[in-house]
Amino acid sequence: MNGAGSGGAGFVVVGGIFAAVALAALVAGFGWPIWGVVRWRGNWRIAATVPLVEIVLWGLKDAIDLMNDPASHNLLPFEFIEAAVVTLPYMLVVSIWRASALKKQK
Repeated sequence: MNGAGSGGAGFVVVGGIFAAVALAALVAGFGWPIWGVVRWRGNWRIAATVPLVEIVLWGLKDAIDLMNDPASHNLLPFEFIEAAVVTLPYMLVVSIWRASALKKQK
């Protein structure tokens, strides 16, 4: 029974942690820009729209790729996680920049 197996309890724990972090990144990566578009005004709203445009364009690219070759994106959910992970640092920088600018106005 020492052959190739599921990897044991450690593998399950690490996999569960990875899944939780990936889900949190996905929710935050899509939710934070939407929250910014709803709550912010002016140029800050435009800055929050940029990642949403990126996500829509990424989705359209994937849709076109899937129409041409259905087997080309076997790991499609991971592409959305990648998009979300790219969005998070951008939104963090924009949020810090916005907070700094609003603080200077007061």
